[in-house]
Amino acid sequence: MESARIIRIPVERAGTAEQALRAFGVSSSLCTALRKRLGLVSLESEGGPIAIRLTQRLERGQTIRIALPPDCPQPMPVYDLALDIAYQDEDLAIVVKPPHLASIAVHGHYGRALPNALAAVWGDFVYRPVHRLDRDTSGLIVIARNRFAHGALCASGLQREYLALCRGKTDERGIVEAPIGAHPDDPYLRAVRADGAPATTYYRRVAYRDGVSLVRLRLGSGRTHQIRLHMAHVGHPLCCDADYNPDPAPPKLPSGAVLDRQALHSARVALIHPVTKARMQRTHIPTFATDWLGGVLPPDLWEQEI
Repeated sequence: MESARIIRIPVERAGTAEQALRAFGVSSSLCTALRKRLGLVSLESEGGPIAIRLTQRLERGQTIRIALPPDCPQPMPVYDLALDIAYQDEDLAIVVKPPHLASIAVHGHYGRALPNALAAVWGDFVYRPVHRLDRDTSGLIVIARNRFAHGALCASGLQREYLALCRGKTDERGIVEAPIGAHPDDPYLRAVRADGAPATTYYRRVAYRDGVSLVRLRLGSGRTHQIRLHMAHVGHPLCCDADYNPDPAPPKLPSGAVLDRQALHSARVALIHPVTKARMQRTHIPTFATDWLGGVLPPDLWEQEI
């Protein structure tokens, strides 16, 4: 039987145990769950852990011990698909999602989505994505592996950057600020509209040739289809984007390969580990970018500010 995940939290300043937990990144919902079950939170001492309530006052330098009960996942269908896992530990994983694979097992993708492919690696588990990628967008996606890590990662936020091939020569760098809302005619699409939710995208051109720009992009918000819609809004739609590009014909790649989905890839994620508090980042360059560049990446690809 799987054992509890033990998390040790240093008390940084005098106050209640709950204040110490919240300062460390424990979510309010998890604090509520811990409050209801005596024994999950304890104070470390020379004689062993001593169970405490979240209202107990503590001094700086003491250590709280949380025992997270193991999840009780429902069995899920397994999808036997090879996955590249860029990083994993007890608390999180960074997975390279291939294109044509849904991040969530929504209608039409039951049994053949990312959680099903991960079940082939991890067995039954509770799927806790920290963010999502469109079905045909590839690249890095962060998965929390327990309830504590999910709350902490969602609260602290992630820095995400993408690489995309866009039609035309974009400005060297730019900011797109355009509100996004529901499409008036298609429930599966989005549109720039005055009554939409605020959305900001930052971009920098990496290279340009043959009528196509390779662009780095950073999200200032996380709206559905945001990058695809914003770049189309400024006249540089993503190559092969059948939804927002009026001319989705694939670009000419040196290898002769044909791109069969929008040229968008989650290429870089940076985060603070929820337990160790170490700063982490992972990068992954898409095949369409290396192919379009002739296999030679700019040495300063990640050095320029967007």
